[in-house]
Amino acid sequence: MSLINDMLKDLEKNSKQKETPLSDQSTLPNLKSVIEEEKLSYFAHYMPIVRIAALILLLLLLVVLTYFLISKKTVHSLSVSVPIVSSPAPITTPDQTPTIVQPTQVQLQELSVEQAQQTTKLVLIFSDPVHYELNMSDDHTVLSLRLNSTTLSGVMPDLKALSTAIESIQSNIDQQDLVLSIKLKPNTIVQTVDMTETAPIQLSLLFNSANVTAAASEVSDETSMVSTGGVEKQLLSNSSDALAEKNYQDALHLISQDQIDLAITKLENGLSQAPNYVAARTTLIKLLLKKGLIQEALKSANDGLALTPDSIALIQLKARAQLQNNQLQDALITLHQISPTLADAPDYYALMANIQQRLGHAPIAAQLYAQLLEKWPNHAIWWVGLGAALESQHQPNAAAQAYHRALTAGELSPDLQAFVQMKLAKMGGG
Repeated sequence: MSLINDMLKDLEKNSKQKETPLSDQSTLPNLKSVIEEEKLSYFAHYMPIVRIAALILLLLLLVVLTYFLISKKTVHSLSVSVPIVSSPAPITTPDQTPTIVQPTQVQLQELSVEQAQQTTKLVLIFSDPVHYELNMSDDHTVLSLRLNSTTLSGVMPDLKALSTAIESIQSNIDQQDLVLSIKLKPNTIVQTVDMTETAPIQLSLLFNSANVTAAASEVSDETSMVSTGGVEKQLLSNSSDALAEKNYQDALHLISQDQIDLAITKLENGLSQAPNYVAARTTLIKLLLKKGLIQEALKSANDGLALTPDSIALIQLKARAQLQNNQLQDALITLHQISPTLADAPDYYALMANIQQRLGHAPIAAQLYAQLLEKWPNHAIWWVGLGAALESQHQPNAAAQAYHRALTAGELSPDLQAFVQMKLAKMGGG
């Protein structure tokens, strides 16, 4: 019994010893501190790994986002192009056979060359609108004119006998295109190129050359103080008129040999075969006027105008014939039938100015001469006309200045030079 009591006492004693540390609150703070240090030590050990993992995760997110954006753009681009690539080809049924449109074959119906002082005008008239290309050679002596899908309706005129800025025109066909090689005189420049889009379809090229001299067929009229100009060469309407062309060329050769009567006969024969050959008719009228055959010249001019009523050259020559016949008012009425531009027909308006001056309309004449000289200030004969018009208006100082300009221009004939010097001497400015 005592033994059992002793064992119980020992157990109670041991139990009190174990409870004593737990009840001792002074030891708790130290224990918490140790635990916190262990936790911090643990996290400090793994913190670099966590940071690296976070960085890797961020990079992965950026890569995924970039790929997503690029993929989105690529898909958008494909979605736009898919309908074009996958569009089905049109189905052709027997009743819907596609028509192949052939280019319109254009005909060059007429070619003319007109000369006024140092200006040469080349005019081409076509049956339909035409696309053209111009190329100048490196030495600026050959102008190539390519006319797409164009054929030549007639024979190409020979320009060697004419005094223009154009020496010759050669034609050839290159892959259904008509190519005109226009050989120019030295120091010739292309001033303007103009195509009309309404009928008649007309391509006009304006050349200027200081080397152009008076043509053999040109008829001078110094008493009227107007340069004739208007040398014209026209392409015939069909190749059957080649005989008329030969007569014209023969006439030019006879003119160069001063065989005027034979030349007139050749020209009349040619016009009987081709009455609408304007170049031959204008040359004939000039020769008739030179011989003083005014009525014959007027008849030929009227015959030509019945066929080509808008021909500037024929209207101008008819007015000259009327002027030479002292029909001043009729000549002015004739010139007023059409209204060409000043740039296209300077001699036309110079003749009009001369007629106005003779009718006593000096202010109108002076205005016309001034407009002409504004564009062509070195034309001596127009300075003479302006001087006469100003003198008629009792403006001696201005007239003297115009006469002086005429002398310095250096284009006057000896007779006109003497006339101007006489005028200046009377005015005290010689």
